Amino acid sequence: MKSPPTYPTNRALLTSPITQTMIYFSYNNQFYEQTTLAAAMDSPISPVIANIFMKYFEKEALRKSLKKLEIWFRYVDKIFMIWKHGRAELHKFLIFFNNQHPNIHFIIDIKVNGKFPFLDVLVSKKADGTLNHQVYRKSTQTRHLHAESHHYPQKQFAINSFIHRAFTISDKEHLQTQFNHLKPYRKTDMKQKT
Repeated sequence: MKSPPTYPTNRALLTSPITQTMIYFSYNNQFYEQTTLAAAMDSPISPVIANIFMKYFEKEALRKSLKKLEIWFRYVDKIFMIWKHGRAELHKFLIFFNNQHPNIHFIIDIKVNGKFPFLDVLVSKKADGTLNHQVYRKSTQTRHLHAESHHYPQKQFAINSFIHRAFTISDKEHLQTQFNHLKPYRKTDMKQKT
């Protein structure tokens, strides 16, 4: 493999189709050329380019779709949508979306027991059709701090962060549940102050 081209270090490179097709990276002291049109790996601009592309991609794909969605939210590569056209049509929609670009592939997670996790939020449907939301914790999540930890400033910061998270994510019906989750931390916190 030849060495990547050199560029003057005193000039900024703008992202263009030319620079995007000439992407080189090194691994294990070897240089490689990225052969698919994509943003450079580990480049600070890559997430921005990917987000711009995905915004365009989803806008065009949703415009072409025969069935329209009730709700569509995307954060990076996670999408929350509400579909009211049945599972058979949902499967067709997934096939349609996966045929829009050869390098983009979607999968679908369907709510279980009336609940669906999206990022840090557990969403569920109320009897009146509106949505509940509360903090989501994976089943594999363990404690962030040991209850008997004596690192008071770090522990207090973590507790404050959890409280803020509860207030910003949970609706009023679920706040007490979130505070109950913090009780083991608060009890040992009081012991440390005395």
